[in-house]
Amino acid sequence: MTNREIPLPHRRWWLAAVLLACLVACAPRLLQSPWPELAAEPWHQAEALFRRDAHWHGGDGASSVDLGAGRILWLFGDSFICDPGCSTRAQALLVRNSVALQQGSDPRYARVSFHWGERASGVGAFFDDRGPGWLWPVSGIRLGEVLLVFLMHILPDTNPLGFRVARSRAILIDNPDETPGAWNLHPLELPQNDFGVALGSGALIREGDHVYAFGTHRTTHDIYLVRWRETDARQGALGRPEWWAGPTAGWQAPCVLRNAPVPLFSGGQMEFSVHYDRTLRHYVQVQADPFGTPGLRVRFSQALSGPWSPAARLYEPPQLDRSGLLVYAGKAHPALSGAGMVCTYAVNAHDYAHLVQDPSIYYPLFVRVSTRRSRTGGP
Repeated sequence: MTNREIPLPHRRWWLAAVLLACLVACAPRLLQSPWPELAAEPWHQAEALFRRDAHWHGGDGASSVDLGAGRILWLFGDSFICDPGCSTRAQALLVRNSVALQQGSDPRYARVSFHWGERASGVGAFFDDRGPGWLWPVSGIRLGEVLLVFLMHILPDTNPLGFRVARSRAILIDNPDETPGAWNLHPLELPQNDFGVALGSGALIREGDHVYAFGTHRTTHDIYLVRWRETDARQGALGRPEWWAGPTAGWQAPCVLRNAPVPLFSGGQMEFSVHYDRTLRHYVQVQADPFGTPGLRVRFSQALSGPWSPAARLYEPPQLDRSGLLVYAGKAHPALSGAGMVCTYAVNAHDYAHLVQDPSIYYPLFVRVSTRRSRTGGP
């Protein structure tokens, strides 16, 4: 039917329908600004930072914490430590966690010292409660005169990974300006939840008068958000968190929640980073997807509670072309300089013999990201 064949009384409705269809089709472009444009490349110059020590031969996890005054704390999971007389990873001992203290923000020129636990039997984990299982540190934040570190308590398991996250833990350090070997470690009472969420597995962020912790569901990998008043967190009083229950319900105490709170987004990982980028004027979430579409992914939001954008491709590590390797623990490090954004990721081998013989993997691998707002101005 042509326009002339449409009866006159219906022409206005027909035109209105066509206009409405156009508006619906164009709505995302009309109402939503483009997300920031990022370009990523390997940054081999920065990787020498972790390869100069005669005793530390690699570790995964690699979360960073800004301690102020040019000092940056690194938190590592499983780490290879050489005793005196040992010179290769194959001769090293594997401890469950270690830390490093970096002096200077640019990794190309910074100095770093590594720290682990000393036991009567030899080297050990830096964080060790001597109980069953082990601890993997995952995030931290400096709050005035204290340092707050979140950890995952891991137990062996018969699942394909060989382990499971048993619970979340937290430690308060009241003298973070001292060398790590002199730190006073105070374990905190961190409430567990019935929702299956590992609190602090993603990131700790201070905004306003609250401290926020991102957490990952242990099986679905949905991402959740909780918060404490900063005054409570500084004192190690973490017993009364509030959960983000969605834009309608807002923040809720656990005793009010009858069901699991609304996740911020799906498709997360146990380890990731979140920070606010002043150039992009967005919160940025960085993660690796070892079990889905491999590589580093990024999400954006203008608020911690969302809405968060879908995951977008950030970087495809060259190690993906090598069989038998696993890329994981992708994170950004806002305290580092030398690029618009600095990220790292971990590479492991499915075969342990390959892992100990290949020095090109299991050290943090750096990615340099150029950041700019979109050509149209961005949000």
